[in-house]
Amino acid sequence: MLGEIIYNFCGYYEDYETVENFLTKSFWNLLYVKFSIMYGITIVILLPLCLLRDVSRLGVSSLLGLITFIFIIIILIIQSPSYMKHYWENIYEENDPSTHLNIFNI
Repeated sequence: MLGEIIYNFCGYYEDYETVENFLTKSFWNLLYVKFSIMYGITIVILLPLCLLRDVSRLGVSSLLGLITFIFIIIILIIQSPSYMKHYWENIYEENDPSTHLNIFNI
């Protein structure tokens, strides 16, 4: 169900065969979407937390955030080999620079 929601908002893999296509066609790249999300999170979540007089209440949420962060790192370490295998076997073409991974270009 969550995957279907993400596909409805982000589009399908075929729509974004290259990074350039993703950056130009993506719903999330629209300026009003970026600012709406950024200001929404700031007003709804961060502002009330900044106005707390006693921050000791945030200790439990800090621990929960740390556990979640560690969990995400473990999942990424486990899943990275399969993603890279898929990239090397199905996407990468030596003579086509648009298929090359370049973290400085993203």
